[in-house]
Amino acid sequence: MTRAEVAPLLDRLLTERPSLHGHALATPVNWQLGDDLLRWLLRNLPDDATTLETGCGYSTIAFAAMSRSHTVVSPIEAEHERVKEWCAAHGVATDHVRFIAAGSQRWLPAAVEGGLIEPLDLVLIDGDHAYPIPGIDWYFTAGALRVGALMVVDDVSIRACGDLRRFLEGEASRWEAVATINDATAFRKLTDGVVDYTPWNQQPWNRRRPSVAERVMVMRSKVRLRTRLRNALTIR
Repeated sequence: MTRAEVAPLLDRLLTERPSLHGHALATPVNWQLGDDLLRWLLRNLPDDATTLETGCGYSTIAFAAMSRSHTVVSPIEAEHERVKEWCAAHGVATDHVRFIAAGSQRWLPAAVEGGLIEPLDLVLIDGDHAYPIPGIDWYFTAGALRVGALMVVDDVSIRACGDLRRFLEGEASRWEAVATINDATAFRKLTDGVVDYTPWNQQPWNRRRPSVAERVMVMRSKVRLRTRLRNALTIR
């Protein structure tokens, strides 16, 4: 579909607001990608793009309409079926969409090992937000991302996703933060060799100055340790 065709499709999607999320036997709920981020993807996704996302929902419909090839990695098959049904009802083809009903933390490493991920123009990390899964999603897709392509991290207000955002912000020579939309940050990949490139003590993330909150937490831990040791000596 052309961008001119996709724009009214997104308008219709955001007007109807179907509930696509949840297991087969549960009442579907709506955990959609932000409206502004969906429209940002429409403006910034390259033509004939190859894309991958962890998670499934409105973004899957957008990628199905805009991408030449798309992979969606999400363990809940009922969500895939709801997306396919909405697309079929609105004239959106899904034969070029690969639906992977598996946890990304399991499938992505095996896919990389098996050479199942082709070069990518955009990755959207919006799957399981439990630590450390957003980082795993990044680690096993960053190498396949083309130089100049985009890595979008959604729900950065959640700590596991926010830590990934802060890590990438620290990697300024390898990743450029190009936009913040809704609760997401988009990064452009600047160079090859963005994973497994340097010893831990040379990573900007590990060399950064601890925040005030982190320093306070360390001080409190030391006080608690001294108190425990003093109490132990007193009991003896």
